[in-house]
Amino acid sequence: MVGAIIGDVIGSVFEWKNVKTTEFELFSRESRFTDDTVMTIAVADALLSKQVFSNLIKNEFESRITYTAKFKQYGHRYPHAGYGNMFNDWLKSDNQKPYNSYGNGSAMRVSPIGFWAKTIEEAMTEAKRSARVTHNTIKKYQMKLLMILFLD
Repeated sequence: MVGAIIGDVIGSVFEWKNVKTTEFELFSRESRFTDDTVMTIAVADALLSKQVFSNLIKNEFESRITYTAKFKQYGHRYPHAGYGNMFNDWLKSDNQKPYNSYGNGSAMRVSPIGFWAKTIEEAMTEAKRSARVTHNTIKKYQMKLLMILFLD
């Protein structure tokens, strides 16, 4: 998780730019955290809530409620972090359902799950649960699950 956040901050100056080089400053005056860091922290907070409140996220329904609440809470706290248009519209709405995102957000925020889970099966289940809040396409789940396996 820390590595993902550091990578987000380092890469923030290159976001939306087609830069292909290995010669760059790790941190500059323009470096900042982005929406990926904000949502990574939201996932971590949801997982900590699960531990504190005795497995609050024990099924799909409770999972959706918890992740949705955390994503919206942190999104409202950091409204200018660089969210995509569809996520931003979802964030501002009362809608609690996924919005058919095809972006990479669910994969970018997954790192806390790999650290938290005790088994690969638990990681895969929780990754699906966190992704389904915004990404209701199977390809995004598969990508996210692969990232967990490589990050863990």
